[in-house]
Amino acid sequence: MEVIDAHQHIGDLSNILGDGGFGGSSLGLQEEQQRRAAGLKAQGIDWAVIQPAHGYLKPDGIKDTMRVNDGMAEYRNMDPAHFGIVAGTVEPTHGERSLEEIDRIKHELKLDAVSWHHRFQGCFIDNVWMRPILRKMSDLGMAAIFHTNSESGLEAPWRLQKLAQEFPEVNFVALDAFFTHGGTGYLEYLAELTPNVVWDVGGPTRIEIDSWVKNHGSRNITFAVGPSYADRPDPKRPPILDEILDANISDDDKANILHRNIRRVFGLEGGN
Repeated sequence: MEVIDAHQHIGDLSNILGDGGFGGSSLGLQEEQQRRAAGLKAQGIDWAVIQPAHGYLKPDGIKDTMRVNDGMAEYRNMDPAHFGIVAGTVEPTHGERSLEEIDRIKHELKLDAVSWHHRFQGCFIDNVWMRPILRKMSDLGMAAIFHTNSESGLEAPWRLQKLAQEFPEVNFVALDAFFTHGGTGYLEYLAELTPNVVWDVGGPTRIEIDSWVKNHGSRNITFAVGPSYADRPDPKRPPILDEILDANISDDDKANILHRNIRRVFGLEGGN
């Protein structure tokens, strides 16, 4: 059965993290990608959705964002088999310039989505500029990737759900929502209110896959390894993968979680 990891990043976070936080890989781009592809294979994963780290320095404003997006296109072109969906990013605080960059992401760079990590980008998920950004993405038929860590007021899942209800035609992927016990409990009640959001199940807090599927179905969650910034030369098979494969659910449900849902979000055919 095909396995797609919905949550992988490239880039460096050392400029924004506090003491003791991990930054990113010190490897060159080609070596980093080769090691990452080998890591996917070692973990039993066929390919990954890749996005930038969102804590990059911005001394030159929109030019720095464009540089990051150029790098994402280069990364995709080096190995499209292992990195079949690639997202760029824009800064809501760049205002109208972000709308121009979304056009470039879609038409020139031919990336598949736009992603955000709002607590690293200094604004709320539902800030005023996300509306014109999402209208632009709706017009272009692009999917949106958000981080929703319930410990951050900037990234509270309810803020994303508000946008998802305002833009029901846009497909959303929500990452990190199951990182805390409180966040997991919250989604038990509210995930079904936004059927256009698919939530990743990676992270240190586990949901009971059998129970979730029984209560909420299998079309609103997707597999992800979890933390993916660090350079891990000897990756181990993620426990969540075996939890899904061993769950007392149908093969169709397992296929939804492991690949069908993420393919549907990005309009991809195929898979098995």
